[in-house]
Amino acid sequence: MEKKKEIALGNYVKDLITGYEGTLTGRAVYLNGCVRVGIQAEIDKDGKVPDGYWVDEQQIILWSKKENRKCCVKKTGGPMPAPKRQPDPRR
Repeated sequence: MEKKKEIALGNYVKDLITGYEGTLTGRAVYLNGCVRVGIQAEIDKDGKVPDGYWVDEQQIILWSKKENRKCCVKKTGGPMPAPKRQPDPRR
């Protein structure tokens, strides 16, 4: 049996059941073992952003119509230096 390619956030994917395609934007793992992924289609010709679409992970494939890209989310948070305060002008 052929091993399925790893699908990562930011990849362009297609739902095999409905044909819906777009960028993989989210992944949810539930306590019962169900894994669902969020797909966001591109902006339509009128400039409207379509609703996201959630589907079982097993029914999506990497879709080579668009360039697949790794998620490029900038990590934020973590230890930060204390903010510097301006001296009180009354003192």
